[in-house]
Amino acid sequence: MKEIKHTPVSPPMLHIHHQQLLEYMCYLFQVLEQLEEGIVVDYGTIDYLRTRSHDMLQASFRFQQSYPHVPEKIEKGLDRLHDLTRHVYDAMDSLISW
Repeated sequence: MKEIKHTPVSPPMLHIHHQQLLEYMCYLFQVLEQLEEGIVVDYGTIDYLRTRSHDMLQASFRFQQSYPHVPEKIEKGLDRLHDLTRHVYDAMDSLISW
């Protein structure tokens, strides 16, 4: 009987990107809670959030380019993850230029 080799559908890079995005979102929500409570958030924090979101956006784009042939369900998930990252970056960019 011939052995069938299984190729993982989600490469480790996807897990790392997803984990980084989750950590970033947790930090982002902490900062947003501070803003909501009237706590002044320094420029450096907002700039850091913007820079990290840009880094993640670039990583997401590179990931999509590196794995062009994935199942449709995975591709849709990657597109949504990329869109979410883009929205976060746009929001941080708006805050920094405000």
